[in-house]
Amino acid sequence: GPRLGCAAVRFAGVFGSDSHGPMLREVMESAGVDLSLSFTSPGPTGQAVILLQPGGENSIVLVPGANADWPKGWEATVLPAAAEASCVLLQREIPDSVNVAVARAAKAAGVPVILDLGGDATPPPAELLECLSFCAPNETELQRLVGMPTSNDSEVEAAARKLQSMGVPNVLVTVGADGSRLFPERPNNSQIEGGVAAGGGLTQPRFP
Repeated sequence: GPRLGCAAVRFAGVFGSDSHGPMLREVMESAGVDLSLSFTSPGPTGQAVILLQPGGENSIVLVPGANADWPKGWEATVLPAAAEASCVLLQREIPDSVNVAVARAAKAAGVPVILDLGGDATPPPAELLECLSFCAPNETELQRLVGMPTSNDSEVEAAARKLQSMGVPNVLVTVGADGSRLFPERPNNSQIEGGVAAGGGLTQPRFP
């Protein structure tokens, strides 16, 4: 966000009351992230255990914790902020009900909505997909979502096009050590090479 020279970044989420919560707050605030839309749960902070394979692929084990403990009335601050944002980035480690409400508020205001598909392994609800401008799955998540193989470039493209037929205009597929492939709404595909951080943030992409 701010470290990359971008506009202000605001984070809406729920921190736990364990030792991880304050540490995460401090790290994010030191990076210039605005946490005024965030909340604190009396329970533990959500965690993800990332298992990295030699070929660059990864598997993630999720412990929801505070991520699933959104307080009553969160909508009063988060939804207006979503409607005023330049873009909204969502991921599926929080309840679908929160994502759907935020995505609808953003879409109604003409704000682009990006979904990192990592997190909950169940298919996202149709009402969330229909609000998206971009969806960013990895190969496994894409395969699971559309029910098609993704073991090579042509299969990844076919699966991405299937997702587009489900109403998602632009699809960014992370392909392990090979970087990412962008399938825009128009048919001229783009190839992106670069790392992908846990949680799906695209870092330092290189455009050939």
